[in-house]
Amino acid sequence: MNKFPLWIRKNWSTVIMIAVLILLWVNPDAKAWVMRQMISTGLFNSKIEEKTNMNIRLIA
Repeated sequence: MNKFPLWIRKNWSTVIMIAVLILLWVNPDAKAWVMRQMISTGLFNSKIEEKTNMNIRLIA
């Protein structure tokens, strides 16, 4: 009869993930904050450095 609390106990991480996704979907301020935090980590930095290879061997 008490299957719902048992399901929550087994799938607690899924429940938290769904709650966070619903929060991000419904609340634009929360979505903006999460996006700002992800951009501030530098992971989405589009700076590309050109590297030169100085170890070029010529085959004659």
